[in-house]
Amino acid sequence: MEQRDIDTIIRLSKEGKQTAKIWAEDYPELDYWEVYNVINEAGEQSALGVKRTISNRLNDLREMAQNKNNYAEEDFSKMIDEIDGLVNFLYERHKANQKKLDCIRETINS
Repeated sequence: MEQRDIDTIIRLSKEGKQTAKIWAEDYPELDYWEVYNVINEAGEQSALGVKRTISNRLNDLREMAQNKNNYAEEDFSKMIDEIDGLVNFLYERHKANQKKLDCIRETINS
């Protein structure tokens, strides 16, 4: 795969496009897992993927809270730290996208 394609896949992911849509709409000639690996190796995640992970972790916490005796305090702390990191990831991505939108609006309105 060419670097230009890798850069495009990463950019689309950063813009919030789902991995499955990047594959189906932009790179159908590639295997889904090739697109997924490009995004994953770049340290990127789709917003949908992060949302699903947060939901799963919250469900895990709910289950852990119901069975407190089976889990150490450290388990709760790790889970909470992971959720916090994912929420911060979404917030930073939102700020970056907001700056892009502001630039686009400024260009359109000038």
